[in-house]
Amino acid sequence: MATAVKTPEDKYDDLSQQIDALRADLAGITESVGAIAREEAQSAKARVNGAVNDAAARGRAAGEHARAQAEDGVAHAADYVRENPLTAVAGAAALGLVFGFLTARR
Repeated sequence: MATAVKTPEDKYDDLSQQIDALRADLAGITESVGAIAREEAQSAKARVNGAVNDAAARGRAAGEHARAQAEDGVAHAADYVRENPLTAVAGAAALGLVFGFLTARR
């Protein structure tokens, strides 16, 4: 049985076909990698958005808590002044004097 001897042109054609097949494979791999990268980017974006939303919710809750505590403190101070008006006025006068002495220029 005789084997066919390939001419340089036949070898060139075979090599060209193999290169074309490699290009097609590389294009497919590039498309797959791009799709995976897009999916990962979307997933990362969703995680970041979730973390931002959680942080915003915690910030709002902390702000509401601080506001409620401040309102309680103001209400408590108002009640104290109503119950002890002279003590409150004397305390305010003492604080005013201390502040005045500290900020007075000599």
